[in-house]
Amino acid sequence: MFQIKTLSFVLEKEPKYNEEGTLLFLTKKFGLIRVTATGLYKANAKLASWTEPPSCVWATLSVSGEQHNPHYRLITLSPKKFFSPLHQSYQSLSWYFFYVRLLKHFLPFNIQMPKIFSLWQEIISAEESWLEEKTQKINFIYFTVKFLKIEGLCPHWQNCTACGEKWPTDKTAFFWPNEPGLLCQKCSQSLAKNNFFVQNNPHSFQFFNILSLEKPLVLPKNLVRVPSEIIKILKISEESTTLTQTLAEIFSRSKINDSDIIKTRNFLLIFLASSL
Repeated sequence: MFQIKTLSFVLEKEPKYNEEGTLLFLTKKFGLIRVTATGLYKANAKLASWTEPPSCVWATLSVSGEQHNPHYRLITLSPKKFFSPLHQSYQSLSWYFFYVRLLKHFLPFNIQMPKIFSLWQEIISAEESWLEEKTQKINFIYFTVKFLKIEGLCPHWQNCTACGEKWPTDKTAFFWPNEPGLLCQKCSQSLAKNNFFVQNNPHSFQFFNILSLEKPLVLPKNLVRVPSEIIKILKISEESTTLTQTLAEIFSRSKINDSDIIKTRNFLLIFLASSL
């Protein structure tokens, strides 16, 4: 057994028994981990309030068990930041929980992931972008595009994933469910001619039940047309170095309207659903 101290984001908090519970941490040193702690549900205790998600803390942990399956227990904890606007209403922030579900679904536990940690730190710290519906959508687009790129789940958005052709920004692309990216017209037509059909997974969109969307999403069984407006927003999010830059570029372009932003967000949800 040994001890470690690490900067951690509290993602989730679950009761175990009595005053004990389990915390889901995204840590700088060990990636995604589960931590057992006593006193998480003790009335009026500082630890109980300090561990309400979302928050950032310095945590000292004891580590025991086998190297491939370590057990973490909380020894001491000191708060770093509470993210007050999110903390006050996080129970109703469906997008926050959706982000956590993405991390839990795609990321392995107990593996250091500094790029994912930095991305989460940037997103959760941009508190103003969580408060308005319009900026929440761009927040999600930026997070998802960067997340997919870091995890190697998607190539560049402006190249055909089959032949590598790069299309102009005013050209339509196509998406075929279960393909890791976009397709040019020629490659998409080749798939269509061969009568490939995707088997719809009825469980895919259960992942999105927590989200409040303008209209229900349906996982497509064949080609999805991806207009140039969506590609532009994806490209901006991919090439921008920060969320602030992405917000500024999208809002400064008069040809990108609210409908384009919604379509881009919904396309990314469909892309994620096909990967589940």
